[in-house]
Amino acid sequence: MKKQYGIRSLSRIFTQQKEKKYSELYAVKPVYIAVFCAVLFTAISGGAYILSANVFVSIISGAVSVPLFLGRFKESLRMKKKKRIEKQFLEAMQLVLAAVSAGNSVEQALRSVCEEYRNGGTAKIGDIAPELEAVCGKTGMMYHFYDELMVFAVKTDSGDIMSCVKAMSIVGSRGGNMAYVIRNALANLRIKFETEAEISGALALPKYNLRIITVMPFALVLLIRGMSAGYMEGLYGTKYGMIVSAGAIAVIAAAWVFGSKLCDIEL
Repeated sequence: MKKQYGIRSLSRIFTQQKEKKYSELYAVKPVYIAVFCAVLFTAISGGAYILSANVFVSIISGAVSVPLFLGRFKESLRMKKKKRIEKQFLEAMQLVLAAVSAGNSVEQALRSVCEEYRNGGTAKIGDIAPELEAVCGKTGMMYHFYDELMVFAVKTDSGDIMSCVKAMSIVGSRGGNMAYVIRNALANLRIKFETEAEISGALALPKYNLRIITVMPFALVLLIRGMSAGYMEGLYGTKYGMIVSAGAIAVIAAAWVFGSKLCDIEL
């Protein structure tokens, strides 16, 4: 007899998976972090040296910037993978919907999707395939299917996936038109993707302008130094000039962070 958890298991699921969701589905390889830190330190230190012509200021700027931007880098990777997971979930559930419409249960349909993927099927579900296979495997070990599916939904940290799984769980336990529920959930996901695509297109030009504005101060300083090397000596040769240079670097970094946040819209 399978273990029945139902609604009472939700607290267990959320508690156990709260710390796991980032370390499993959204884990970042250490090599990526190392490369990012090296590139960021080099870029920030080089830019700071252009503005200040001071090795100490450039090293401090690079060292301070790495921990500040590392968190944003990880969050950016997490959001990109989250969108990819949602699209893969949509593709997987389209196959499940076809099987459910033909009279199969959701569990049987999900098993067939995983088996088709293992056999080299066309479904592009590489990121979530191991998790879906784990759901099917634990169900075979006497766990409740929809509880394990909810565990997967919590790991994805996607409100749309969790809403879809909750609706499927209610219909699966109380009876109802499962195909209708899945079809509506997939329609909502498609609308979300279309809206995100429109927003991304509208923000493409502001993001491009932000990059240009961020690079422009460094390009201007290089131009001035190339045309008249002695013109910047008043800035580089005094204590107050170093303070001004350090302040300019901080303002440029803050402007880039705030501009990026303004262009970062999530549905």
